[in-house]
Amino acid sequence: MGTVFGWSWSEEHSRGAGQNCPTSRKDGEKWGTLSGFGFYRNDMKAFIVFFLRSLIGMALCAAAVARSNAGDAMTADADRQNMMDQLGIKALRPGGSANEKAPDHVNYDESKANPSPGLPDALTMKNGKKVTSAEVWWAERRPEIVEDYEREVYGRVPKNAPKVTWTVAATDHEFVGFTPVIAKKLVGHVDNSAYPAIGVDISMMLVTPVNAKGPVPVLMMFGPAKFPAPNEPSQEEFAKMNAAFKAMMIEKDPSLKDVFDKHPAYEPLRQTPFAFPQMDEHGDFPPTVQLVADGWGFALIDPASIQADNGAGLTRGIIGLLNKRAATQAGRLGRVARVGMGRGAGTGLSRNRSSGGCEARGHGRGFATWKSGAGDDGVRSAVCDGAGGIVREGRRDAAAAELR
Repeated sequence: MGTVFGWSWSEEHSRGAGQNCPTSRKDGEKWGTLSGFGFYRNDMKAFIVFFLRSLIGMALCAAAVARSNAGDAMTADADRQNMMDQLGIKALRPGGSANEKAPDHVNYDESKANPSPGLPDALTMKNGKKVTSAEVWWAERRPEIVEDYEREVYGRVPKNAPKVTWTVAATDHEFVGFTPVIAKKLVGHVDNSAYPAIGVDISMMLVTPVNAKGPVPVLMMFGPAKFPAPNEPSQEEFAKMNAAFKAMMIEKDPSLKDVFDKHPAYEPLRQTPFAFPQMDEHGDFPPTVQLVADGWGFALIDPASIQADNGAGLTRGIIGLLNKRAATQAGRLGRVARVGMGRGAGTGLSRNRSSGGCEARGHGRGFATWKSGAGDDGVRSAVCDGAGGIVREGRRDAAAAELR
């Protein structure tokens, strides 16, 4: 008896099945059954044809699925080549050489660094009219600037961007430095009903002072969304945990009872010793300690939970969800990783404002910070470390970022 593709073949069983067939087989004729169904020799040819057709059909289906998921295996290099092909770019401009004697060496001469020193007047509209009031700025001039930046620099956030629903996953009462705080682990679930194959859950940590009398300013930063100083069990709770842990270990390995008996004071689980907040070389406490001591809050949002910061990740995260795992189309999302992070940060700020507990300021991860600051009216200010990924387009100096 043999088994092929889960179907059982039995010549013994076939003889019993043949007794009930309307046409009996000839003496000595070999035939068999599949899963108990009898096949005459003449029928086997039809079955083999059917079986081969089924295999071909399954192969075609597998190929179709592979084509539909081709973007999921796209590498960063493949994504870049795809975009270059769409834009008709044959080759990328090489970066400057570090060799000062080379004809293409990087420039350190400020007089040659800015070939286009004249910037457009922010308060002059494209039709030449001046901005004379706040109403004109918000209704006419600002939309012009936003359109230019979205088309030429940042890229666009689609109008059908999915809704983000925020929930509190956990709340902890902690101390940051010497200030009591409330730390909330927030999860922003992105509506993926349009493409359930990709799920996106934005991870954010919100920390605010316990003694706040009302809404407090919150500094939002990109980084791991972890509890800053988790509240640990009490001494009595640790004793219960150690007793249970020892009992579990002894049950697993009875010989450990002698080990624990020899070391009765040993406790596998211990409280974390108090550590005084570390100061930097200037004698300052960490920024988060200073923030809560001054009555501010802070939020940490994990950019990796929104969108991978590389071309290979564009078929996953918020961008993969919006594109339904297809390759990115030129003009649809622009610098998509940064737009995705900026979009995620913006929804996080909206959640914080709606809770009535804080107002927002942005910090960190240059491009996404600027995108959030420019695109979200609720962001009061945006701050970046150093250049923060922001360089004047067209500048020619050693700090200029080249697309390689």
